[in-house]
This record gives sequence, structure tokens and C-alpha cells, in this order.
Amino acid sequence: MLTITLKPAEDLLPDEVQNLYALARRTGFPIAQGYLEKSHFEHKPTVVLAHQGQALVGFQSYNTYRLKTPFFRKQVPFIYGGLAFQDNAVAGRGLGYRISRYYMQHTLGRFFFLKNYAFAVRTPTPRLIQILSIQHKLIHFKNGLVTPDVYQFTQQFVRHVRRFSDPLDERLVVHTKPICADITDQWPTLFMATDDYYNQLVYEAGLIRADGDKRFITGNYLILLGHSSFRQLIRSLTN
Repeated sequence: MLTITLKPAEDLLPDEVQNLYALARRTGFPIAQGYLEKSHFEHKPTVVLAHQGQALVGFQSYNTYRLKTPFFRKQVPFIYGGLAFQDNAVAGRGLGYRISRYYMQHTLGRFFFLKNYAFAVRTPTPRLIQILSIQHKLIHFKNGLVTPDVYQFTQQFVRHVRRFSDPLDERLVVHTKPICADITDQWPTLFMATDDYYNQLVYEAGLIRADGDKRFITGNYLILLGHSSFRQLIRSLTN
């Protein structure tokens, strides 16, 4: 039986934090000990946890701000999604969607999809980008929507709110210390999008490198922006 709960990061027990590390490493992500505490928990996020029985099979951290964005005239809730991982055993079952929906309902209410909100996620994962595109308007370099205003907003957010020190280029790609993590086994179940448009997006951005049948995470990731869209919502319900 799958159970989804949430907890402030500062309330997580030491064993629970170690379970987060163990799950992240099972996906092929080379996460160093202390990274969660230093780079994420200092922002006091809420962590949504998915358990199957006693086993942790998925999690994502979130912060919600209220900001003036380039997408709406007034301030709106701005959700930042931090690291997200799920076990290969539950891949393809909509767990990521259930986790995000759980947080959105908790934060914005049952009918959150009828409200104005915007978001940013840091990701190298084409599957996640495709899922977010179903009911939202996405902003990324491949669809030509990274305007100077969007770039300036993102720069301000990552520098002054999230306090990133890594360079952010004009495509909203964050360049980190290079790594070469083999995700070949996890690629078809956890990473690959069914629409190749999104796979090509991460290749072009240098987030994932293809070498024949092999796939490797490079360490770079995309700051993907998006916002609620009534048009996209109606399209998703009628398709």
C-alpha cells in the first residue's frame, strides 16, 4: 500500500534523512553525504515522502514563496521544487504526479489548479518536464520563451533567494562541477520522456549525455519555469 505524507525538513529524524540519501543513490545520482543538509535543508523546505509499506520509494522537497513574476501582474505563490527521486520499482505509476499534487493541495487548497501560481524546478529529467507540460505553460530555451525579463527574474531568484553560486547561462542551465554518472539502467524507467522533444531538450542543454545506448548525467541541470494555464488545463482534460 502506498502512503504519502509530508514533513518539515527540520523535523526529519536522522534515520529518515539517511533513507533519502539511500533512495537518491539507488537512482544512480552520486549524492555526497551532507549535500541535503547544506544545499536544501538550510532553506527549511517541506519534504513529501512516499512509502510502500515501510520502504521509502519517493520524495521531493518544496518551498513556497510569494513573488512578483514575469507571468502575472500581481504577486502569486511561487513553488520551488528541489531534489526529487523515486525508486525504479515504482517507475511509470504516476508517483511524481501524486507527490506534487499532494503538496499543491496541502499548500494552495483542493482546487489549486484553478488558481494563479508559478513554479521553478531544477532538473535534468525529460520525463518530469513532459509531465509538467501537460497542465502548465512551461518556459525554456527550446520553445523560445526565455526573454530578458525571464532571465533577470531567474538570476535574481537563484542568486538572492536560493543563493546558488554556480553559473547560470542564457538558456537557464546551471553549470556545476562535471560528473559522469551512469544512468543507463534507470534511463528508460525514470528519465526518458515518451515525447522525444523533451529528450532532445536535455541533450541540447548538456544535462544528459548519450553515448550509443549509454546515458550519463553530466552534473548540469535546467532551471525549468512554468505557471498555471487555464488553456493548458482545458486541453489536458479534453485530450
